[in-house]
Amino acid sequence: MGNAKIVIAFLLAFAGGLAFAAKLLATGKPEPPANGPRLARIHKFAGWIFAAALALNTVLGFILLARAGDALAMRAVLHWHLALTLDVLFLFKILLVKRFRAYLRWVPGLGVAVAVSAFILTIGSAVFALITEPPGRSSVVSASSALHAVADTPLRTADAENGREIFAGLCSGCHATTPGRDKAGPSLAGLFKADKLPSSGRPATEEYVRLQLLKPIGSMPSFTTLTPSEAADLLAFLRTI
Repeated sequence: MGNAKIVIAFLLAFAGGLAFAAKLLATGKPEPPANGPRLARIHKFAGWIFAAALALNTVLGFILLARAGDALAMRAVLHWHLALTLDVLFLFKILLVKRFRAYLRWVPGLGVAVAVSAFILTIGSAVFALITEPPGRSSVVSASSALHAVADTPLRTADAENGREIFAGLCSGCHATTPGRDKAGPSLAGLFKADKLPSSGRPATEEYVRLQLLKPIGSMPSFTTLTPSEAADLLAFLRTI
């Protein structure tokens, strides 16, 4: 889904910027420009691309929300609210154009608001990514990096019962513990008996399960707030199912 989000973000930024520039050139001066009809066609074409990208972004957003539930990462929460604001502004602008033409004087202002919201959505998300994962630090850390905190933690016996409670609170909404019963995510029954992990395709070892918890592949949210002891308890429970 990562590549799809990049393409959608590019389309939103490109189409929104093109539509805004065309409208500004067509109506931003006292006298109508000679190429006004051409600018109107460009604005309409860019608007259709923007609407398609926005619709696709909304569908993917609902899929992500359904899968993650209340375990969305902070970046996803920020992205979701910005996208929802953009949806509302764009639909309101279309509604005024199609149904309430007496308020057409509001449309240019709404167009500016839509363009600014699209810019904030795409650029803001990218800036957030740069802050949380600056250049030079790999987005996929090694298993040894993921386990670094464990090395500094006193060893203790993992508590599978506590792991069961952690699983119920964090994982059960998306993963079942019975074979063949997939939810938003795959069933985790027999997780360590398989050769590969179901989502990432990595070897089914404790190291890679910990890595999936910290730096997940796919739409799974990260659980960086888990302490090493809690992660050990969770893994102990996963070995029992």
